[in-house]
Amino acid sequence: MVRQGDNEVKSAIRAEKAGKISTAQLHEKQATVEFFRKKLNNLAKGGYLYKESDDPDANETFNNKKEVMEFIKDFNESVETNYKSISDFNKGEEYRKITEF
Repeated sequence: MVRQGDNEVKSAIRAEKAGKISTAQLHEKQATVEFFRKKLNNLAKGGYLYKESDDPDANETFNNKKEVMEFIKDFNESVETNYKSISDFNKGEEYRKITEF
């Protein structure tokens, strides 16, 4: 995956030098590749994933337990629940789950 991104950037550099794309387009390609590189690095370190079974687009990743607990605190405030742990959250939410990876 990372190698593919590197190849995309190299190809964009060649295209920019040949006048086929603008410098702005090259920078956009580089930024996109860097964004996904950081995402992959975070996933490789492990973390937590929030998903909703009834909405495939509703998902979020967390780098550590502190971030998850902040999410649960905000969730509690917004829907008036009182979950104290990931386990409590998963038991109480039929369509939402937080898993460790």
